[in-house]
Amino acid sequence: MENRRRRPVRAALALACALVAGAALLVPPVAPSASAATTVPITGLGSTWMQNAVDFWRRDLVDSTGQVVNYAGIGASGGRAGFGKGQSDFALTELPYAAPGSVQDSSGRPFTYVPAVAGGTVLAYNLRDAAHSRIVGLRLSEATVAGIFTGSIRAWNDPAIAAENPDVALPATPVVPVVRRDVSGSSYAFASWLAARQPAAWARLCAAADCSDRALFPVLPHMQAQYGSLGVAGYVAQGYGEGSITYVENSFAIGNELSTAKLLNMAGYYTAATPEAVGIALSAARIDQDPASPTYRAVRYEGVWDSRDPRAYPLSSVGLMVVPTSVDAGFTTERGAALAAFGSYALCQGQARAPQLGYAPLPVDLVTSGLSQLGRVPGGSPVGIDDCRNPAFTAGDTATDSLLTRTAPMPSESDRVSAGICEPGVADSPDSSVTTLCAATIVAPETPLSLELPVGAAAAFASPTLVDGQSLTIGTLPEITVRDGRVSAEPGWDLVATIADFENADRSATIPSLYAGLQPAVVGALHEGISAGPGESAGGAVYPTLFGMAEAGSGAGDTVLGGMVSLLAPRGRPAGTYTSTMTLTLISR
Repeated sequence: MENRRRRPVRAALALACALVAGAALLVPPVAPSASAATTVPITGLGSTWMQNAVDFWRRDLVDSTGQVVNYAGIGASGGRAGFGKGQSDFALTELPYAAPGSVQDSSGRPFTYVPAVAGGTVLAYNLRDAAHSRIVGLRLSEATVAGIFTGSIRAWNDPAIAAENPDVALPATPVVPVVRRDVSGSSYAFASWLAARQPAAWARLCAAADCSDRALFPVLPHMQAQYGSLGVAGYVAQGYGEGSITYVENSFAIGNELSTAKLLNMAGYYTAATPEAVGIALSAARIDQDPASPTYRAVRYEGVWDSRDPRAYPLSSVGLMVVPTSVDAGFTTERGAALAAFGSYALCQGQARAPQLGYAPLPVDLVTSGLSQLGRVPGGSPVGIDDCRNPAFTAGDTATDSLLTRTAPMPSESDRVSAGICEPGVADSPDSSVTTLCAATIVAPETPLSLELPVGAAAAFASPTLVDGQSLTIGTLPEITVRDGRVSAEPGWDLVATIADFENADRSATIPSLYAGLQPAVVGALHEGISAGPGESAGGAVYPTLFGMAEAGSGAGDTVLGGMVSLLAPRGRPAGTYTSTMTLTLISR
């Protein structure tokens, strides 16, 4: 019990960041397509989350072209199973085949995936202060979210929540996580994010409950489990739901007028699940191109979770359309032509209504992939990407330079994680609960190759949590710029990081650097051939370690690096201020 009462080692953020003015997302006017390729009726089964979008598309198409699209929202699992049995021409699902909790195969029916609907999974809550006024605008980091949904945070005035919301009068109301009782894509997306981003907390949950199926979220005794998105959102919305919080698709939170939290992203900003923030995050999504992978041609989200764009909302995901790639099960080329026309409309002008329906317009790379896959449908002739009237991009745009990326507003500086200034080797007062990590720079002499950090830059740590009696804090590194003006030779370079042991204020206690984890990331680069180092895990780190590199023939110009740093304090270390330095050494190849 002593470990439960011990005050955790704390860390403060110190991260300099420039203020960038934002602009609203521009949406071009939309008109329905002139004609459908055919008026042969087609039928779909599946997701209820995506049904609002599909129903709008169906009404618009039948009014403008006479094309009939029948759809039954029987749930994503039923949709996948029905497609495999030949009961529909297409299915809509948040889970790919072979994902945990999913129908494992399509019963031999050849298929591919088309990204169709984009949206955010939000943390929706019902909370009131002592005056019974509704509390809105809470801010949560992934570590705090993990604490809430794995059982280590049980009250709303917990220090971890309070540290992220210093201006909110948080009540001592018990936290009641509300999870899905049934297999769902939202559970799969949320659990996959937690397991990848907070593995220690996820492991703790798995030790207390069955988490073998990520599409069926583990239920602890203090949680509530409800069926469907309507069920979890409805529970939180009720008077008896005060103190509750759930993960749910943003469209359902909007429909139930629920308060939703802003999430801390990898750039150190708390962001809401706006259409622009979801689209920016999904610009970093990638299609699984490995034919041997069980999720071949489905969407991978590691880049979304790791996005360093300040505008990105981390819990963003995509609903998939499952389409056939062969003529069987009653499917014909005439139906294929109609399905490709429907899919083209859905990916292009159909995305214009996404924000009003609680979704986000799909970004250009995902639309490009979708149109390509529609071309594999027998009889299908989808529109070209330059003729696609999607509100997120214009002809010639790319994932990094699109109408969306050019116009999506930057977050307010008030949503940046708390910042301070530290000097290398200088600790705060012994009574504070602050851990600072200051990075030193080394400039290669007599050469245009150089290394730069913002003045006063330091690591930015979110609130710590106790993990199995150990204090864990995770922070964001400042932007690190490598400037290489050697345009003619381009020999390349290596950037090596060394983290020193942490010491408390009076140097009576030390935390070895092997407990300091490091996850480098490339924030921006002009050329290919630049990559981040493999990183080090807290508890097993070895320094010095490679932070980043540029292969020969690349690296000229400015390369911006960043990443995450973590400190896992061993048991028995006294609480207080611990200080270390990170030294970056830039070496020409």
